[in-house]
Amino acid sequence: MGIENPDDLDRIDQEIRINELKEQANELVGREMTHWESPDCPPEIAEQFWKNVIEYEKAPLTTHFDQLAEQGQAPPAPDELTDEQISDRLWKLIQNLAARRIFMDRTNHLSDRELYEYLWSRGLREKVPDMHMGSSGAWHLGAARQRQRRR
Repeated sequence: MGIENPDDLDRIDQEIRINELKEQANELVGREMTHWESPDCPPEIAEQFWKNVIEYEKAPLTTHFDQLAEQGQAPPAPDELTDEQISDRLWKLIQNLAARRIFMDRTNHLSDRELYEYLWSRGLREKVPDMHMGSSGAWHLGAARQRQRRR
């Protein structure tokens, strides 16, 4: 019997860790997670992905609004701002959110006041896992255009 190649043992250990992470993720969500992995995906990336899934599923829930408030940066209510103030406050809020890796999309159809009102009343108040995004992740907030009903 020959000596095993240490690189093969490391690869096998990593495969075992990845399978254990997948199983832990399945247990956290209460079902087998549907996913697709490229056969070309490096094992280091797959392992980090599954660690992120587990962190996401285990994280307590919060809101972006609560996170801002905890740091003394909660935006004022829209009805407290004049039309002249709203654009300035909106851009300060957008910059603050971007610094936290929270970005918006599908908002071009809204006026500054409509976007601020959406963020204040709904967008920043949705429950999200309380976890650090890091430089490779981000939260996305969108305000999809509502379909108008025909009469």
